[in-house]
Amino acid sequence: MTRFFRRPTCWVVTFSAFVLSFAASSPARAGTILSDNLTATTGGTETAVADSWLTAGFGTDGASYTLTSITLLLQRDSISGKVELDVYNDGGLQPDAFVGALSLAGAVSTSLTETTFTTAGLALAANSNYWVVLKAVTGQFAWAWANDASGQGVGFQHTWGSSDDAGSSWFTFDSYPLQMSVTAAAVPEPSSLIPFALGAGVVLIHYTRRSSASTSSRIV
Repeated sequence: MTRFFRRPTCWVVTFSAFVLSFAASSPARAGTILSDNLTATTGGTETAVADSWLTAGFGTDGASYTLTSITLLLQRDSISGKVELDVYNDGGLQPDAFVGALSLAGAVSTSLTETTFTTAGLALAANSNYWVVLKAVTGQFAWAWANDASGQGVGFQHTWGSSDDAGSSWFTFDSYPLQMSVTAAAVPEPSSLIPFALGAGVVLIHYTRRSSASTSSRIV
């Protein structure tokens, strides 16, 4: 056996580092709804076509998150078409810098249907605002809007907007929001597992000392 494994402190440092790295990279809970108004009564639709883009806002609370999916109440108004859904940082009541794109599996229905876009994991900072931006790469799409400003989730904001020049300028509003649901997984703070790491370290030290004492008694 090498000297590394004979030293209790080496075990403690190695195991503690493993626990903290696991905490930094693993979600604490999946399926957190940050924003949702899909069940609100639909009042009509807004159109995304060519350079006419649509956007809807949401936010986070005091925790960091990993975005997992966004669902829109959406339909395709053209015979065919390709749609893109992106997330942008907040630039002061409007989209600013591009954060990442989501993927759509399959085609968009020709009637209003809950349409889900997914991502392998976009990082969302704590206490931050974001914008979901819908772009019609080809064809024409309609995004439903709600008859009221009700919704749920820690990041629900009932804000939305439109652009007629492919995002160069925006007109944003805080009533009759576009209908969507934003789902994410909360990321734990590394400090939340420090007591566990320290406790495990104490157990390892105790176990190593007992093993050493047992070995010494057998040698005598």
